Amino acid sequence: MKARGWPLALVPLVLVSVLALAGCGAPAKPVSTAVQFKDDAGAVIRLKAPVTRIVALGPSDTEIVLALGLKKDLVGADAASFQYLPASYLSQLKGIKNVGNAAGSTPNLEAIKALHPGLVLVVYPGSYVAKIQSLGIPVAVLDPTSVAGIIADIKDVGLATGDSAGATALAAKLTSQINAIAQAAKAAGPAVSTFVELNPPPTLYTVGPGSYIDQLVSLAGGVNVVDKISSSAYPEVSSEQVIAADPQVIILQDQGFGGTVAGVAGRPGWSVIAAVKSHRIVSSVNPNLLSNPGPSVVQGLLQLAQALHPGLQVPGIVP
Repeated sequence: MKARGWPLALVPLVLVSVLALAGCGAPAKPVSTAVQFKDDAGAVIRLKAPVTRIVALGPSDTEIVLALGLKKDLVGADAASFQYLPASYLSQLKGIKNVGNAAGSTPNLEAIKALHPGLVLVVYPGSYVAKIQSLGIPVAVLDPTSVAGIIADIKDVGLATGDSAGATALAAKLTSQINAIAQAAKAAGPAVSTFVELNPPPTLYTVGPGSYIDQLVSLAGGVNVVDKISSSAYPEVSSEQVIAADPQVIILQDQGFGGTVAGVAGRPGWSVIAAVKSHRIVSSVNPNLLSNPGPSVVQGLLQLAQALHPGLQVPGIVP
C-alpha cells in the first residue's frame, strides 16, 4: 500500500527530514562566553571569554591559581611569589616567568606585555595598574579585607578561568575547614587577648578592625587588643599602647624584618606585659600562611588557634 505515492516505510524518514529542514530555517541563538565580576577595588572586570593566560602579582593570587589546578594557565608571577609562597606551591613555579617586584614597586611591564596575558591579578594596587591597563590588558585587584572576601576571590578566579565548578568546590572545602577550626577554638576555652606584630619598632605595625587577620584572630579564639586602640586595618601603634593593652599572647609575623622572641622580651617596658611574663611570645605561626590571603590561610588559622589554645587539634586539617 502507498501513501500519496510514497512507500509507507519511507514516510517516517521523510517526516524527519522535513522537520530537520524546518529547524534549519531558525538560526541558533549564540551562546555568550563573556565573563564579568567585580574585584576588591570595586571595578567591574569584563572579559570576552574565560582566560587561559594569567600573570599573578602577589603570592596569594599565585596560590589561588595553583590551588585551582591551573598551572597551565599561569604564565608569570611576581618576585614575592617566588619568595613567600607556601612551600607546598613553590615547586610548581618552575618554568613560570618572574616579572619582578610588585610590592611597593613597579613590576617589569615589558615582561608582562611579552607574556600576552588575558588577565593580570594584583594584590598590591599601585600606579603600575593603569600602565598595564593602557596595554589593553585587564587587571583585577584581589585584596580581601575579610575571610569571606578570600573565598569570594577564589570564586572570581574560577569564573575568570572558566572553572567555576572547581572554585566552588575549593571554596566549600575551605569554608568547612575554617568553621571546624573556629568551633574547636571556641570550645577550647575563653578568648585570649592577642597582639599581632607585623613590623618591629620604631615603626610598630599591627592588624586592626577591617583586616582579614583581625577576623582570623577572633575565629582562632582570640580578642585583638588593637580593636580598642585603632579603627584602621593596619595601624602603626606605640609601645606604650601595647604595654597598656597588656595582651596575653603576642604573635610575631615580622621575622623577615628582624622580629624575634628575645627582641620583644628585651624591649624597654615590655617586661610587664602578660605575654612576656608568661613566655607567650609566639614565632611559630608561619607568616607565609597567615599573612597571605589565599587557600593556605586555613593552615595559618589552625597554627594561630594552636598558639592561643595549646594542644588544640582539628581532625583532618594539618597545620
